[in-house]
Amino acid sequence: MWIRKSEEEIRLALEVRDLRRKNLWRPLVWATALTVMIGILYSFGLPLTQGIIIVSSSRTEFGATTIITGIVVFVGLFVSLARQQRRGAGLFQDNSGLLCGECEQPSHANQYMRCSCGGRLEPLDRFDWVSEAERADADIRDQEEPSGHASV
Repeated sequence: MWIRKSEEEIRLALEVRDLRRKNLWRPLVWATALTVMIGILYSFGLPLTQGIIIVSSSRTEFGATTIITGIVVFVGLFVSLARQQRRGAGLFQDNSGLLCGECEQPSHANQYMRCSCGGRLEPLDRFDWVSEAERADADIRDQEEPSGHASV
C-alpha cells in the first residue's frame, strides 16, 4: 500500500533532488568517458561521418584536427548531458508517474491534475510503498509502545 511521506521527508527529498540537478560531476564524467571512447575508436580508424563501424588496419594520425574534433565532441556531450540533468530527465527515468492522494491509484498527468475520484494527483516520489506485512508489524509496534520509546 502507498503511504504519503511526511512534509519533512518530502522537503528533504526535494532538496537532495535539487542538489543532484545542480551538481555537474556526473555530466562531466560521462562526457569525458564518451569522448575518450570515441577518440579511441576514431584513432583505430572509425569514420565519424558514417553510420556503420569499420575498423581499418591503419590508425588515424593524432593532430590538431583530432584535438579540435575531440573538444567539439566533449563540449556537445557535456552541454547535452548537463541540460538533461537540469531538467531532471535521465536516460532511463520516467518522471511522469503520479499517484492520487485519495484513492492511491497511479495515473498520468491530465489538464486538471485530478483523479477520476476527485483527488489531487501528486508525484510518485512523494509516496513510499509499504507491504501489508510491514504495515501490520508497524501497527503492532505502535500499539505496544504508544510513547514511541523502546521498553527495556
